[in-house]
Amino acid sequence: MLRNFIGTKIFQALCMNLVFLILYLIFSSCSFAALDDFFMAAVLEGAYDSQMDTHLYFTNSIYGYVLKPLYVLVPSICWYYVIEVAEVFVSFTALTYVLLKKF
Repeated sequence: MLRNFIGTKIFQALCMNLVFLILYLIFSSCSFAALDDFFMAAVLEGAYDSQMDTHLYFTNSIYGYVLKPLYVLVPSICWYYVIEVAEVFVSFTALTYVLLKKF
């Protein structure tokens, strides 16, 4: 079963994007590019009210409710950034898969 998966387009897309993700994590400064992301992460972490708040300014509150348990379990990790990078990885992997399947 694993041999069948290795030859698929989805595996190729995962590998290609994993290489780019590793390069990004090695050579990037791993910080927010826009100030609004920093403020939304700070709201989630409770920097302004000393209490975690799931009502984010520029995104849906459901996103805050998804992230809140992660901040409660391990508050030392900036989960907002981790999930943001994971979303971009999944999106680029899907795009790469579609392009590989098409061409």
